[in-house]
Amino acid sequence: MIFKPFSIFLAIIGTSATLSIYGSDLNRQLPIEDIRIEGLTALTRNMLPALPSFNSKLGQKVVESSVYYDVNMLYLTGHFKSVKAVTRPTGARTLLVFEVEENPTINSVVFQGESNEFALQIRERLPFRIGNVMNINALKTFKSETETFYRNRGYDLFQITEISMTPSRDLDITITAGRLNDISLKGDIPPFLIPLSVREMRSKPGTFFNSRRLREDRDRLLRLSYFSDVSPPRLEPAPDKQQVNVVFDVTSRRINTVDAGLEYLERSGSEEPLTGFVRTELHHQLIPSDILAVKLQAFWDVDRPGLQGYSFKYAQPWLLNAFPLYASVGTWSERRTEFLTQDRNNTNRESFTNLRVGSDIQFSYPILDTLSVSIRGLRESVMPQSSTAIKGYDIRSFGIQLNHTTVGNPTNPRNGVIWTTTYEMGGNLGWVNLGGLTFKRAHSVFAAFTEIGDFGVLGARTSIGAFSPDASSAGTFENEGFDVGGPNTLRGYKETNPAYIGNKEILLNFEYRQDLISNLQGVIFLDYGYAFTGEWPTDTRNFKSGYGVGLRFYTPVGP
Repeated sequence: MIFKPFSIFLAIIGTSATLSIYGSDLNRQLPIEDIRIEGLTALTRNMLPALPSFNSKLGQKVVESSVYYDVNMLYLTGHFKSVKAVTRPTGARTLLVFEVEENPTINSVVFQGESNEFALQIRERLPFRIGNVMNINALKTFKSETETFYRNRGYDLFQITEISMTPSRDLDITITAGRLNDISLKGDIPPFLIPLSVREMRSKPGTFFNSRRLREDRDRLLRLSYFSDVSPPRLEPAPDKQQVNVVFDVTSRRINTVDAGLEYLERSGSEEPLTGFVRTELHHQLIPSDILAVKLQAFWDVDRPGLQGYSFKYAQPWLLNAFPLYASVGTWSERRTEFLTQDRNNTNRESFTNLRVGSDIQFSYPILDTLSVSIRGLRESVMPQSSTAIKGYDIRSFGIQLNHTTVGNPTNPRNGVIWTTTYEMGGNLGWVNLGGLTFKRAHSVFAAFTEIGDFGVLGARTSIGAFSPDASSAGTFENEGFDVGGPNTLRGYKETNPAYIGNKEILLNFEYRQDLISNLQGVIFLDYGYAFTGEWPTDTRNFKSGYGVGLRFYTPVGP
């Protein structure tokens, strides 16, 4: 398409390979006394076809067609420049001799062209050692298998363009893989979005073309929330025919969003039966790429409306647009309805209205393309509002998280895995006392997805966590531990009373998703798990299961 046709050229010290028999020199009258191969220097007889595989047989007369078969068989081993057959009389019998000229031995291997990135792995794939006789067949197989190896890894333009032997017996292997000349975004988009988007891509001008990496870059562009659609990468020829230009056609989306919701509380005695929220997310307010998220909670009682809570979060995906370090700060004051973890087995347990006021700061750094590490500092006060019998407590904690993902679209994953492990410590850490509740929390989530046919996806997810507060700490609410029940954990059970709460959690989720029409999927699911406090269970008698079918509709703001 862009490059010239590729070929393999084997020049062996300027001599072409031949195979021949000399019909006039073949004695067809006498039986064969012995079959010999002459001219071997670096090769040994046991490296060649065994005598029983020859068509010519001891004790039989020479047959020209059989000799030709044997000459061709030796030549096709790939070891020889030439193979000749002659007979020599030995009294009443004759010797059948195959005179061979070996290919030269390999003195060294030299890589030419764009080979620095591939030379080490290619050297390990070579089918011979230095000092071996060059084998044409092995080189052809090596060329084919090596090209397939790299193309299966996304290097679609990788080719071995030439293999040649120099007079000094150096084997030259010339490689081309096609470099990226330019990567561009085309569409009706603000110009300042282009560098913000391209910097997230792993493909860079000057690197080798890799279709797998470009597909991953397309997924990265979609996750940025700047675009409602990103086309598959399109190739265009560059002025240098050994390079390519890559173009993504993109469609801008409205990235500043506002959504709202209302909830009517049927709880007896509620002073605020009608509550609601307004949430907005604004981009590019102080600097290009930043995100400001604001949420306001309000209530309406019998007399008047009022503000129930708020949250603010400011984030920069790249710190100051100069360093690949995600940074965010947040603050909030929210009222939540919660249960005491110690009342987990009480089906008539009391609900509490708590005011949570806090702030946090978080930094994330991408270690690899698929692996990032995050640290987070949290400061929060939990203040019960509906009861004076329960004491509030403070949370001062430090946490670290590892996140590995090979999933392209996290809202509609179809292939890949997601693995997240979080460890958080609060209060007295031994080497420093942060104050407030002393605890440790560990939580791991692993999910895997695979496509079934063209329209189905099979997914599995496991979640295991443990929250360990100090024995002297005050009673905590389930938000510090784990809550199982509801559409995001154990489907088929309510999120509210009687949800399953505790300081430990084991949860398994399985589902099969089938595309029905655009943005609509049918789902079959099975969930299994429990939240508990105490020792890890040795049986699963108390575990709960949920199963059923459902529909999932994908909107511009999520499923």
